[in-house]
Amino acid sequence: PPCRGPMRISVERPPFPHSTPVCGASVCASPATSALCGPPLLMLLAWSTAGELAGSAEICARGDTEHAAHVGVLRLANPADYVTGTALLRHAVDTVPRLRRGGALLAGASDASQLDALHSLGFGPSAAPAPEASDQGVESPSELIFLSRREPGVPPAECSHTAVHVSSIVKWVDFFSLLGYEPSLIFSTSGARAAWVTAPWSQATIELIEVPKLLQQQRGGSAAGQLAGPVGGVGLVHVCLDLTPRCTSLCLLLEYLSAESQARFGKRLRILSPPRHQMMGNVVADVAVVRAPDGVPVELLRVARVLPQAMEPDWNLDEARREEEAAKEEAQGAPGVEEVGEQVEEHDETRAGTPKGSS
Repeated sequence: PPCRGPMRISVERPPFPHSTPVCGASVCASPATSALCGPPLLMLLAWSTAGELAGSAEICARGDTEHAAHVGVLRLANPADYVTGTALLRHAVDTVPRLRRGGALLAGASDASQLDALHSLGFGPSAAPAPEASDQGVESPSELIFLSRREPGVPPAECSHTAVHVSSIVKWVDFFSLLGYEPSLIFSTSGARAAWVTAPWSQATIELIEVPKLLQQQRGGSAAGQLAGPVGGVGLVHVCLDLTPRCTSLCLLLEYLSAESQARFGKRLRILSPPRHQMMGNVVADVAVVRAPDGVPVELLRVARVLPQAMEPDWNLDEARREEEAAKEEAQGAPGVEEVGEQVEEHDETRAGTPKGSS
């Protein structure tokens, strides 16, 4: 696989050879619950340009979900060499199939020093602090999630994005900051202020376009109607963000985000629809809907599992096409208004004994 940075990263797959070198002490802890400890998936070794081992990381499966992996051991020759540590973690995201598909990468901290190291490596919380963590003097959750999956300042590989008309671009930037989104591009479009916001853990890009105040007044104030179509009508309904790389529990993440919103902005996150299971084909997901500024609904989704068997669709695309074609043919075969009028007029004249067109 391609290497990141001025180093070479090699991959060892289980069973690992007994000669696998090690260096330094681990900067993270194994999961506190044995049920979370899955089998090892691979070992990553980072080599300096001089051929010396700079760090190693063992990535293990997560026992309670197929959409996450755990850092079993992360060793650095220099405990403060967070560049090498982050390169190993990003290489794991690119290499491990479950992470490449958007699964979460987690690591545990057993003391404050490990917690500081994980924060420096780009890990962050996805739930409120555990009670036992506070008892140990650790003010954050004992298990963190890797958020710096992409290098700072590097936008997603694609320019695909979803655009939202907003009344206040500042309020929307604040809202998305709860999920780690930050402006990656700031520009003007047709005289309106606009920004792309991205997060290092996601490939999704959201374009925010601020509707000018004068235009808002002419249209009745809120920009919410610019996004959601009318009830029973057509149009864009909502924005959906896949949070599978961001959490292992959507319920716990919403609790954490609501507390963060209260602490930073003085109001809790408004949940329009609490997490519920939803099936989309063979994908089983937890889905919730929250209220963004301007009253716009934003759907949050976390993949719980993917069923191994294919699910039969509950409707058929070919059948839908045939219905469309039948409706089209029926519309083309039906007489128009003028033609119906002529037929009625001809019928009336025939009954009266006067041929059409005679004087």
